[in-house]
Amino acid sequence: MLLLGCCGVIAQAQDSRALQILGRAQAAAGGTEALAAVKDMIVTRDIRAVGGGMSGRQVVKFLLPAAMRQESSLPFGQVVVSLVDGAGSIDSPQGKSALVGPQLTQAQGELFRVRERLLLADSLPDWTVSYLESSVDSGREADVLEVSDPKSSQRVRLWIDKKTGEFYRSSFAAVAIVGAQQLDEFYSDFRAVNGIQTPFRIDVSTAGRALTEIHIEKVLHNTGLTKSELR
Repeated sequence: MLLLGCCGVIAQAQDSRALQILGRAQAAAGGTEALAAVKDMIVTRDIRAVGGGMSGRQVVKFLLPAAMRQESSLPFGQVVVSLVDGAGSIDSPQGKSALVGPQLTQAQGELFRVRERLLLADSLPDWTVSYLESSVDSGREADVLEVSDPKSSQRVRLWIDKKTGEFYRSSFAAVAIVGAQQLDEFYSDFRAVNGIQTPFRIDVSTAGRALTEIHIEKVLHNTGLTKSELR
């Protein structure tokens, strides 16, 4: 808790309004203690393409803050992406190779955008939290924040409901897609997992066009994952 308080002071010096709004989002999600208690996660999800892409199933394993493994069962076979301490690999029916270029950036983005980490962005001294604007979005009044990590050049915008404090939307550049499309993720069907309000549905779109529905089947916290299991 001392670390959170210390780093919170750093973030407040950068943008006190953003810190206040993020604090409301933390409270609405279950509180900083519950969020900070998450050391690893296993998420099982069903991905349904609605805009011409591929459907499939995924099991994503996160060991915070620096490791993940994504196991995707797709129509053409299984694809496994691993990222540990900045280096990774991709294993597909075409063979196994190092994770480089846009694929590496995409995997780094997945790890950066873990919801529980974004909500604790003020506790990470290298990250910056900034207030951007107030907005009426999908019929909701929202405050828009931006969280960025200068070391990885990752950044994401967060929409926080003014009334409830709910973090219900994010927006980010999908660098692995030709043209670097801006993707929006809308979160719904919130359920409590170990005291944390967790979305069990994510609708992904670009420029208002629906791409994918992600339905979460199971979320497990603190299962004892190790880096060796994720390689």
